[in-house]
Amino acid sequence: MSPLIYQQIYSSSLELILLVIVAVANIFLAYIVYRSAPKNATNVIYALLSIFTVLWLANNYATNHIIQLAQFFDLSLLLGRLGILWAALMSALFFLLAHTIPHDTIQMSRKTYLTVIGATLLMILLNVSPYAFVGVAFEAGSVQLVPGLGLLPFSIISTLFSVLAIFCLTRKYYKAKGDVRHQLGLVLVGMLTMLALVVGTILVPILLFNSLQFLVFTPVYTLIFLGMTAYAITKYRLFNIKVLVTEALTITISMVLFAKIFGEQTLGARVIDLLILVFMAVFGFFLVKSVRREVRQREEIERLSNEKSEFMSFASHEIRNPITVMRGYASLILDGSGGEVSEGVRAMARKILIEGTTVLDLISQYLSKSKIELGQLKYESESFDLAALVDSAVDSYIPHAQENGLTLHKEIDLSHPLTVVGDKGKIKEVIGNLIDNAIKYTKEGSVTVAVERHGVAVRIIVSDTGAGIEQKTMRHLFKKFARADASKMNLLGTGLGLYLAKTFIETQGGRVWAESEGEGKGSRFIVELPAAPAR
Repeated sequence: MSPLIYQQIYSSSLELILLVIVAVANIFLAYIVYRSAPKNATNVIYALLSIFTVLWLANNYATNHIIQLAQFFDLSLLLGRLGILWAALMSALFFLLAHTIPHDTIQMSRKTYLTVIGATLLMILLNVSPYAFVGVAFEAGSVQLVPGLGLLPFSIISTLFSVLAIFCLTRKYYKAKGDVRHQLGLVLVGMLTMLALVVGTILVPILLFNSLQFLVFTPVYTLIFLGMTAYAITKYRLFNIKVLVTEALTITISMVLFAKIFGEQTLGARVIDLLILVFMAVFGFFLVKSVRREVRQREEIERLSNEKSEFMSFASHEIRNPITVMRGYASLILDGSGGEVSEGVRAMARKILIEGTTVLDLISQYLSKSKIELGQLKYESESFDLAALVDSAVDSYIPHAQENGLTLHKEIDLSHPLTVVGDKGKIKEVIGNLIDNAIKYTKEGSVTVAVERHGVAVRIIVSDTGAGIEQKTMRHLFKKFARADASKMNLLGTGLGLYLAKTFIETQGGRVWAESEGEGKGSRFIVELPAAPAR
């Protein structure tokens, strides 16, 4: 066998292998993208583009091999004209895709849309007619299709569609932000990579060296673009991909088992294979149904979580502002800035201040809980004086303690540095929660807040003479929605304060725990934070 013939056979075999691999991959991508959102215009256009690309590639392969057979010249002409038809549809779909992604509907005016349809129909009518290719001729030892005038409008319109599509994608990319920008970027990179490979390995060698060596890789180049575009479309619908992969795997296994039936030599073996196929089909049906149910549930949970997050952010903003104003006016009345008032008015102002603080604490707790569950809680670390922070926090709860007939003490040991590194706002929230709990659970006596140095750590100790905590309650105390005999004390609250305190402190490298000798003997809550390094 001569080297030339061997090279031709090798090239033909490689071309067929690549075509089959790319065709299967493109059909699978079309299926995945379409099934992920069948009513989405972007997904539908992409699926059609993938299918027509496969038809175009298969058409080209058939044309290149049948044209060499003299008895099939008429069929060669027909295939050549069909190849232009698929290419015309591909250029129009690419133009529509560029104007649609990432939206659910085509983003163009009715006039422009009708113009695209009209131009595409014109290309199709001209190129399936005898004016696309007018015959077959022998050139340089090979058979070639002879182009006609019908190819001219196709060349102009398809080139215009491609240029305008790339321009549209580029403009949308620079205007977009976040995930949409990344999505459009992937499509652009895929398109430009394909064009660069086509120009660099096919057009340039043909023009300069009359070489078709890399022409067999054309299917691979189209797969690069379609693959990156499919990923861009579906990457934000990962749950849907899980369903699609399950469906594809089930169908593939079923097809293999079905084909295996015809390869068996005996009736018994065929019956066994048929039973296995039936079992696989039934099992696959329920498996896909189960995965779909799981996907719907997860998507619904995600939707509800996002809605909850949005509502909590809105509610916290809209409720915080008026309550902060109310507390401000109540403070002005209490400190005498608004003039002398009676003790009765001062008592009412004190209640407004206390209840306003309670509402703000509730909002803050629910908002923090939502952020923790959604993974959106952020910490801002800084070095600060813990003594000053505790001093300020205790002062804000003095009216609350007085309203309940309690004495609120501060015991701050300033003989050692009490500087820590952490999120000042969240640590202040923890201190406030502990003081508020101590006041709520203490009917008479006092609440003491101490700050002291303990080795390489700084401790905040909130102790009270209140209800105390039973040992059976202690181990559940820092769990979400846990309350220490709140029903007996007739107290309201969320049951989130200690859960958030544990989360905030442990995330910042500290620890928090409770101590009590039992019911009616008071309790102590200790927060320990690493001391800041000495300078």
